[in-house]
Amino acid sequence: CKVGYYSGQGTDLTLDLGFAPRFFVTKRIDSSGSWITFDTTRGMGSGNDSLLDLENNSAAYAGTDYVTPTASGITLEANLDNMVLGATSSFKYIYYAHA
Repeated sequence: CKVGYYSGQGTDLTLDLGFAPRFFVTKRIDSSGSWITFDTTRGMGSGNDSLLDLENNSAAYAGTDYVTPTASGITLEANLDNMVLGATSSFKYIYYAHA
């Protein structure tokens, strides 16, 4: 597993984790934000990623491509919304990834 942080940007962001994650959790920390969870069981990397908001009791939400696992990390899609990757470096996030 790996724990870390990243900042927003206007383009896709690839995090080098040293492994292909099967479980990824992220949270915005510079403002209010929920714990957002992706996993391969729900289709992470399939094109329409299903995400769980751990602070909401709703079912998993699917409908957009938020993240793409790579052989050695994960790519976060640019500026889909502020939950996963904001458009500027003022957006700050923490994450937990598990193989």
